[in-house]
Amino acid sequence: TGITIMHIDYVKRQSDAKKTMTVIAKPSRAIGALYCIVGSLVADFTVLFGKAFSGLLLPTLTGDNQFTSPFVVLIVLVFCVSLPSQIYLIDQSLTVNDALYHIPNFYVFWNVGSIITGAIYYEEMANFELANWLGFFSGVGILFLGVYLTNIAAGKKQLIQEKEENKRIEEEWMGGAGNEDGLHQMYDEAARYDEMWEQAEDEKRIGRVKGEGKSGARAEEPVTEIDYRGQEEQSSPPSMHGSLRDVSLLDAS
Repeated sequence: TGITIMHIDYVKRQSDAKKTMTVIAKPSRAIGALYCIVGSLVADFTVLFGKAFSGLLLPTLTGDNQFTSPFVVLIVLVFCVSLPSQIYLIDQSLTVNDALYHIPNFYVFWNVGSIITGAIYYEEMANFELANWLGFFSGVGILFLGVYLTNIAAGKKQLIQEKEENKRIEEEWMGGAGNEDGLHQMYDEAARYDEMWEQAEDEKRIGRVKGEGKSGARAEEPVTEIDYRGQEEQSSPPSMHGSLRDVSLLDAS
């Protein structure tokens, strides 16, 4: 399930990157944590079946063949698959997560998972006494505390990186570090183009008003088209002298 969610998220981020013509964005913090958890779970299986495989290999090398059961073959297959899968998932987690976030969290999930699988499958805690339990929980508590403090440091590091990135973007908009007039120049240039555009629109409206006849009909007079670059295009109107002369002759007759 976790691998399926990771794959769906990657396909979505890849599709978004193609649409915007940018690099693939990093996943959310929850998906990044999922990469770390899935990698640690696969690492737990590697430890579990690796220990079982070594327990079968040593007697076999001394002459007592242990590879005669289908279950043994299954153990070997799972170990051979989980080992490279663990390396791949760790690499993917380091791709989407900061190393300061991945390493301590992976270590915690991996250790806790290995402890639980060892306690269930190998019954490693069956003979624990009070002193053993106190030492065990103290060690796990110290481990969790260390990871918690590391995550605080990782959060501060991410905040510093975001501030530096925002500062870099601001300097680029300002025209470079030390050039405080760059941003104002850009705003002035944009305002100038807006003013030229409004002036061109006013020229169009004035030309249309002048073309209105006294009878209310619109005469086709020249209208000057001015774009924001200052280019002018003038259309030639059709002549109306012939039509007016014809009307005057009819009235005389």
